[in-house]
Amino acid sequence: MSTLTFVRHAQASFFDEDYDRLSQLGELQARRLGEYFVRLGEKFDSVYVGPAKRHRRSANIVGRCMIDAGLSWPKPRVVKTLDEHAADLFLEHFAREADQCPHELRDLAHAYRIAKSPSDIQKSFQKLFEAVVHLWVEQKVELPKVGTWDDYRGGVYQAMRMMTANRPRGSHVLAFGSTGSITVALQYVLQADEKTALHLGWRLRNCSLTRFIFSSARITLDTFNSLSHLDDPSLITFR
Repeated sequence: MSTLTFVRHAQASFFDEDYDRLSQLGELQARRLGEYFVRLGEKFDSVYVGPAKRHRRSANIVGRCMIDAGLSWPKPRVVKTLDEHAADLFLEHFAREADQCPHELRDLAHAYRIAKSPSDIQKSFQKLFEAVVHLWVEQKVELPKVGTWDDYRGGVYQAMRMMTANRPRGSHVLAFGSTGSITVALQYVLQADEKTALHLGWRLRNCSLTRFIFSSARITLDTFNSLSHLDDPSLITFR
């Protein structure tokens, strides 16, 4: 059997001007992952990364650990469809056009706007974001810049087929993506409905590992949201 291991990118700079930059904690999370792979003596035949800076930086830190330890590290290949979906653009749109905010979101949007403490901001944002994504998946909201859930899902499905097809037996593939792309990968493998897949995706921590085993005949979930490399609770984050 072969393996496809997904890494959710390390913590980005949430709410900073440049969200796509890894935070100081995110840099440490990625180093811990690289050190973990070194301890295991991991060998990857192919490495794929999403197009965002947080994907590429996470991969670069892990790769540097591997190279410094004398382990092979294939040149990462950028796959655009491993990126996060753009559903967060709905939040920006509804903030500018409050009168267009769907009635299902108005109380959640208000709670987010009045939140003051970092904890309340995080919680209210997550509740609002989850509600927006569910409406987008159900095709109840749309924006030209966002595209459709079907298009996004189709792109990730295509990436899954590309990363697993025609591989020699015993191949080890590594992919760095976001919550959205890993959620769709889980749906692809588990043949789950959207609601189930989304609920799984919301549980993904930064720099977590989700591993699939596959052959030419099938693909199966082996490990979900593993954090074995982050043994300090202070290193475990959602955002």
